[in-house]
Amino acid sequence: MNRKLDFGPSGIPLAAEGKGLVKGIQTIKELGLEAMELAFVQSVYIKDENKAREVNEARKKAGIRLSVHAPYYINLNAAKKETMDASIERLYLACKMGGLCGAESVAVHAAFRHADESKKIKEKIVNACNQIYEKLDAQQIKIKIAPEFAGKLSQWGSLEEVMNIAHETRGGWCMDFGHAHATSNGSLTTREKFDHILEKIEKFDQNYLKDLHIQCCGITFTEKGERYHTSFDSNESTLNWKAMTESFKAFNVGGICITECPGQEKDALLLKNYYESL
Repeated sequence: MNRKLDFGPSGIPLAAEGKGLVKGIQTIKELGLEAMELAFVQSVYIKDENKAREVNEARKKAGIRLSVHAPYYINLNAAKKETMDASIERLYLACKMGGLCGAESVAVHAAFRHADESKKIKEKIVNACNQIYEKLDAQQIKIKIAPEFAGKLSQWGSLEEVMNIAHETRGGWCMDFGHAHATSNGSLTTREKFDHILEKIEKFDQNYLKDLHIQCCGITFTEKGERYHTSFDSNESTLNWKAMTESFKAFNVGGICITECPGQEKDALLLKNYYESL
């Protein structure tokens, strides 16, 4: 059976810029897309629970899937207690408001390494997630925390690390192909490279490809990792988006595919239309 992969941009589409989330969701539907990421990257800009419920109603009516990107200012391996507490609170708020909006998972740059052992960092992240889930459960808010494949070498979040931690954090994790390209010195240029990643995911847990939280973009990078995002067809990016999409199709990947590109809906439609042509 063919699984469904739903495509959409990060943030309100340009066609609805300045018109709010409800109009943004309606526009996603009108464009023929199926998903959208709530980009809480600078802050959790939805403060009102009733507003969040309005967004959820609009989402249900349009049949759109939502995900969340948590604020960048999170480090669940912080040495200082005040930094750790603030990070947990930011992630909790992203989860709470995202969950009330009907989002399914929250992608998060979980931690910096700070020369600490991976096992130690993992324990701190799991503990933080458990604290957050306890508060969410008390409010009957259901959403997955999804540590993502990291874009910088200084960050925790290799493929193995994020796949492994999901077994202890209710199954949530996020595969970011732009980040994978940036941290491998631009290796994702052929179909074989993408196939290799999906083979590793399938071998690790055959259920992961059934409902995968994907982020992707054109990207530039340095020896330290990602620099900035571009559109897929930009001359600045060497990520082979056609090969990536072909690999999604060949492996029958299901889930949500968020394009984190400056072109917003243009890039999401580029992927969706090519995917459907295969």
